[in-house]
Amino acid sequence: MMNETFIQKITENWKVKIFCILGAIIIYVICQIAFLERKFFAVPLHVKNDSNLTYSNEIPRFVRVSVRGETSDIALLQEKDFDVFIDLSDYTEEGEYKVPLRLQLSENATIINTIEIETKPTVVNLHLEPKITALIPIKTNISGTVASGYEISSFDVVPNLVQITGGASLVEKTPFLDTSSVNVSGKSSDFTQKIEVLNRNKRIELTGNENFIATVKIKPIKTSKKIDSSVVFFNSLDETLSVENPKIPYTINISGNKNDLDKFVLSPLSVQVDCSSITTSGTYELPLSVILPENIILDKIEPEKVKVSVIDFVPIVNEATEVEESKTENEIEENSLSE
Repeated sequence: MMNETFIQKITENWKVKIFCILGAIIIYVICQIAFLERKFFAVPLHVKNDSNLTYSNEIPRFVRVSVRGETSDIALLQEKDFDVFIDLSDYTEEGEYKVPLRLQLSENATIINTIEIETKPTVVNLHLEPKITALIPIKTNISGTVASGYEISSFDVVPNLVQITGGASLVEKTPFLDTSSVNVSGKSSDFTQKIEVLNRNKRIELTGNENFIATVKIKPIKTSKKIDSSVVFFNSLDETLSVENPKIPYTINISGNKNDLDKFVLSPLSVQVDCSSITTSGTYELPLSVILPENIILDKIEPEKVKVSVIDFVPIVNEATEVEESKTENEIEENSLSE
């Protein structure tokens, strides 16, 4: 009797009671969802491909991953917990495809109770075409300026070709690849530098040698200089003789490293005439000789020979000295007479 009364009470207005129970459950779920947090991650999109085909169109570099769950759980997640990729290994025919994105979670992410994980976009449009490999040249830029007075004599990169793999249409439209620049600022001697090939198109892969060495050879700038002067040193001239025309105009042409020539100044002893063979006054035709530092070369001197007029040396006597000497002689004579 008692059981019948209990069942009767439970089944009484059972429709209303079921609706109440369902309403309570719905309200509970809604409240739970309302208190969940949503967090977004920008995750790199990877491509897995073991096929003879590859894509030739642009694809997103990053995918937005949306995660909804409890605040304490979501706070533990990071971008590295999500691996988003597309797999082309099963595609064998060239054409247009909508390829779904696949999501793989890290162990850290799998143990967290999340309500919802979504990726945006969910598919990518791809144009698949045959994959080919080719060797193309590399192009290297030089930056900066070498040290003053120097220049680049040669520039080489080894190897000078790079192997690339990608869609046929892309490879055929890629005439070369740039590299990182070689900085020569302030350099005054040969040097080598490792450079990197810059692959700005992620649809193309570098599949060959990745060690590229640039060799730069630097040398001093060679130049010439013209000097006009009339300063001559008359070497080994007898003391009893003197030169009547000590200023003899001439022109010399010299060559060497630019920095050395910029510093060079003609000294009073640089251009000489050997007078050791002159013993008497007269006019002589003698060669000019030039004495220069080892790093400077004499190209030409004009004239090569000059006429030198030599006269007897006449000492120049100062008038005051003559008066003084005269006084001295007079005093000597006066002293002699007084004695």
